[in-house]
Amino acid sequence: MITSTPDLAFIHFTSGTTGMPKMVPHSAKDLNGLKMSIEKVFDIKAGTNYLCTADFGWVTGFYYGVFMPLISDLNLFIVKNMNGFRLMKALSRFREWNIEVIYTSPSFLNIAYRFFRKYETNIKQVYTVGEKLPIETKKKYLELGYEITDTWWQTELGCISISGRVKAQTSFPLGTMIVQDYIGKPLDFVDIALLNDDSIVPIQSILRMPLAEMTGELLVNRRTHPSIMKEYYKADENARKKFIGDYYKTGDLVRIIPEAKDSQEYNIQYVSRADDIIVIAGELISPDEIESLVMKKFGSINECCAVSADRSYPKDGEHPADKKIVLFISSDEKSLSDGSCASESLEAQIKKVVAENLMPSMIPYKVVKIEVLPKTESGKIKRNELRRIAHGLIQE
Repeated sequence: MITSTPDLAFIHFTSGTTGMPKMVPHSAKDLNGLKMSIEKVFDIKAGTNYLCTADFGWVTGFYYGVFMPLISDLNLFIVKNMNGFRLMKALSRFREWNIEVIYTSPSFLNIAYRFFRKYETNIKQVYTVGEKLPIETKKKYLELGYEITDTWWQTELGCISISGRVKAQTSFPLGTMIVQDYIGKPLDFVDIALLNDDSIVPIQSILRMPLAEMTGELLVNRRTHPSIMKEYYKADENARKKFIGDYYKTGDLVRIIPEAKDSQEYNIQYVSRADDIIVIAGELISPDEIESLVMKKFGSINECCAVSADRSYPKDGEHPADKKIVLFISSDEKSLSDGSCASESLEAQIKKVVAENLMPSMIPYKVVKIEVLPKTESGKIKRNELRRIAHGLIQE
């Protein structure tokens, strides 16, 4: 019995990418947030043929795969076992089905690009949620003529909270496409702040600073958000740890970047999950820096994920606490078998590129090929699982 949520309507599980999944109770009133977010984010007319690839057992599929089509009078398409290559094979029929709008995960877009390029579709708009959509992937889809909208939210928030249309600019005279690496701005009912050096810094305070750009953990004010969670089911202590004053701690590190033309306007750049930050010799390393660089420089790599692991029995000259970075890649390189170390030439090339562009501590200790990165049903990479694999590899 949940006494603090008398109007309980349903319970959703979190994705479990940073720990055991938690149960989040939601009330029927929380659907107000869903309705508000649909009106502010999705530019879709009634009768549109719409596909949401998220599993309906998870919050994205439940809210935006079931309720949204009902609220907005959309024609919903369902692909059985939507994750992975089965969905990519279904792309060949997207034109036949006349699918016009798709809401999907960045992990799907990363590996499905060649299918989108091969099959002419009627898709006009792509909405994406989950892991960060790499800037190189954004460029590929923009070049194909797709309109992309980023969305950000969490199960605990109950609806999309930050969103932005991906914009492309062309630099002259080179004609190079420049894509903004932002996840967008908060919806007008979302009040945010940053947790910086253990201090809560409201967004307006950041914008008044001489050097306004700031990085910190993203906080969301529960007083203004219409559908933020009140608790975790039978886990009151865990729920209390998620709040600091009136603010919900998202666990996501972001960077606030003011717009040059107007100091009161700003964008949000996603940096990393706080849990995913790698600490080596006192340096804070964002895996995204390594991953984005590798994706940009190597066209044969579909996806990659950088994690760290400890060596239990260090070699001579190594400190017992030394961490090693292992880079997992999903590659089109046919000569590699799943689970094998990348070919010496590819591994050497990757290490050389990282050494030339990033800090020495960010050079991967090993590069390992994996057919498909392990993901949750909601499409998020299971970094904990990759850490366990990496730990075993560096003991060899």
